Amino acid sequence: MITSWQSIQDQGKTLCAVAQAIQLVLKGSYHPDEVYGNVKLTMPGSHFLNSDDMRQLMGDIVKQGRRHLIIIIDEVNRVYPARFWSDKDRTLELLTIWQDVKSFQQIIYTTHVGNSVDLLVREATQFVNVPRYFPAQDLVRVYSINGLDMKATKWILQPASAYFEEYDRWAFVN
Repeated sequence: MITSWQSIQDQGKTLCAVAQAIQLVLKGSYHPDEVYGNVKLTMPGSHFLNSDDMRQLMGDIVKQGRRHLIIIIDEVNRVYPARFWSDKDRTLELLTIWQDVKSFQQIIYTTHVGNSVDLLVREATQFVNVPRYFPAQDLVRVYSINGLDMKATKWILQPASAYFEEYDRWAFVN
């Protein structure tokens, strides 16, 4: 499954992406050592990667047939910008995300509103979530569009503060 968290700054994109990954682990669908991201999680066993390592991981999925991972790509436009490159390896890495169901991958990414993300990433996205953070109520309102059946839903993540200690919000994405 490929899920995006899209909004303007400080609306809970990364918070929700982290919460999604944690819920997948808590449900028993994945183990902490199957979680990779360029977000520094406090989850023991999870892996923290920089942008180059993230691209390497995406390439390894194709070349080595790696399966059953949760991949969190915060600010995906920093890892895969909108075609500012012509490297065939980058294209191959991105074509990997279309194999998400066959390889049991959960690809979760965040981005700001706009078209700064590579077209292959945008076209492969199955769920688009737009969070809006309300600090006074300690909640995030989420508007979701299921790209598979085009159904829209609304839901709430509360208490949002329950996830603050689960990742380093202030770590730079590099």
